Amino acid sequence: MEEIGSLFHLRFLSIHTRDVKAIPVSWLNLQNLETLLINTEYTEYNMVLLPRILKLSKLKHVKIDTSCFFEKEEEEDNIQSRILEGENSKLTTLSTVYISYSEGTNDALKKFPNLQHLECTITMPEDPPTHGDWLPKFDVLNKLESLIAVYSNSWDYYGYPIEYHFPTSLKELRLYDIPVRPALLSAIAALPQLEILDIIYSAFVEDKWYASEDKYQSLKTLTLRKVNLSEWEVDRETFPKLEELILESCYKLMEIPSVFGDIDTLKSIQVVQSKREVGDS
Repeated sequence: MEEIGSLFHLRFLSIHTRDVKAIPVSWLNLQNLETLLINTEYTEYNMVLLPRILKLSKLKHVKIDTSCFFEKEEEEDNIQSRILEGENSKLTTLSTVYISYSEGTNDALKKFPNLQHLECTITMPEDPPTHGDWLPKFDVLNKLESLIAVYSNSWDYYGYPIEYHFPTSLKELRLYDIPVRPALLSAIAALPQLEILDIIYSAFVEDKWYASEDKYQSLKTLTLRKVNLSEWEVDRETFPKLEELILESCYKLMEIPSVFGDIDTLKSIQVVQSKREVGDS
């Protein structure tokens, strides 16, 4: 691993490795590196990114199977020193990073002002704030266009987040294993440029979606996959630009709201592994 640092002309690096806890010091010589792909082969470690990733001045694309900004148990003072040690990153693509709410996490996100695509797994902090505002503040990433977020904790045990912070620049949002609450749906509807929304393996908290309360002004593709939605209310103006609706494994849903037939822009509806009544509707 260390010898890779001598290849200072590299622009693209793809490797398979395990048991590496951080980017090696010698890699700081790779000042021409633009793309870094690391397959960690199901290691038990998350590769720590900060501060060394900030010191690779031309790096734009990073895909690591499991990574994190800093160690989970790290002291706040150490976290802040890691963040302050490097300049703002030029990264435009980052996946997959494990993050949880903390002031350190929010400060770390600010070091990536050029991010356009982020894929992350959100974990519960050791001591979640009692006020419920513990989701990362993604809105500091004001150039972000695509966000894929996987939630990995037991919401029944910890309770639901009450605030959501998405950048208005988002065009694509894919959410996995998230409790779907009215506050979340309203936050999504407020995104003026959002064109693609996927809600997957997720539970609508009350099994209902009163979508007529919001307007998804730019949404073109809506996918609901393996959700527990049973009641769905939609107005004609809820999805004024929708072109594609995909419903997969929505076993509780009895019918597609008839108003979808009045949406002039709608080109296709795909129904897969759902009740026969849904397809007939």
